[in-house]
Amino acid sequence: MTSLHYDRLRSLTAEERRSLGCYGYISHEAWRIRREASDGAIRFRLDRERLETPFQKTYEDEEAEEMNRRLALGYSVGAYDADRLVGMLVAEPQAWNRTLQIMDFQVADSYRQRGIGGGLLAEAVRLARAGGFRAIGAETQHTNGPAVNFYMSRGFALDGFDLSLYDGLDEAALIFRLHLEPSGLGPTGTDEPPGSD
Repeated sequence: MTSLHYDRLRSLTAEERRSLGCYGYISHEAWRIRREASDGAIRFRLDRERLETPFQKTYEDEEAEEMNRRLALGYSVGAYDADRLVGMLVAEPQAWNRTLQIMDFQVADSYRQRGIGGGLLAEAVRLARAGGFRAIGAETQHTNGPAVNFYMSRGFALDGFDLSLYDGLDEAALIFRLHLEPSGLGPTGTDEPPGSD
């Protein structure tokens, strides 16, 4: 793996997407959200629970047109072993709140547990800081223990949750933010990434 490098991901073929393997996760834990209401107070509590049976989820692939629209914005990063795509972090700028939102994050099965996810995130942080964003956002499910652990180990804070975001699913969305110290005055008012000229 000596030829591993990171670069902006500007397009993605169906073959490259398939080469990353199954788009989903297997989790041995979940974060259960409990709501307690009493006179004058509403409390939420999140508890990590070990699952007797691992939870497996497979996502549907995003439409190629929508994926390539996001990639064209210039804030997505690929991890490459020589010329082979082995991981990707797809992000979209949210100008209204100066957040770079992670929309898709995947590392090929055979390349996991090698620090590639951390490398992709470090590149996204670099782009976000250069673009003047105040935070990087990520959303995952309460059932995705590996993602929750990853984000928390990288300094993300749990900023909130949504108990009914997903239609027809018994899953809650956990909203994470990595708060950045701005390196400038903020985005220029455009969605142009730094150094895109």
